[in-house]
Amino acid sequence: ATQASVACMRPQNNYTTPKCPSEPPKEGQIIFSPGYPFDASVPCDYMLMVEEGKQVEVEIYSLEANPCCDHLLLFDNYFGGNVIADLTGEVTDTKYTTIKSNFMKVSWQPSGGVNVRGLMFTFRGI
Repeated sequence: ATQASVACMRPQNNYTTPKCPSEPPKEGQIIFSPGYPFDASVPCDYMLMVEEGKQVEVEIYSLEANPCCDHLLLFDNYFGGNVIADLTGEVTDTKYTTIKSNFMKVSWQPSGGVNVRGLMFTFRGI
């Protein structure tokens, strides 16, 4: 008897390309870079806002970036603000606060984002 070749097909997962959220994040929400923790290659800017008269405190739960080329920039205010931090490599459980603004721009700027998890953080007004 001859054996016939058999090919099995398994269902394909519905994979969507990681992208930035369309809505601004809310205070206390846990925020992830697009594709976290499997794909850190998509750049994203997060505009954070807290109640007027307060400052923005960001807590980085986990940042895993390639030191050669992936950066997380934190800006005091949305536009033209000073750079509070330029982070790369591995950062965990670290807090950064705006100097006087109730706005902060968090900018994930990967240059490849290969073999790293990306970013997980939250924020609040203080």
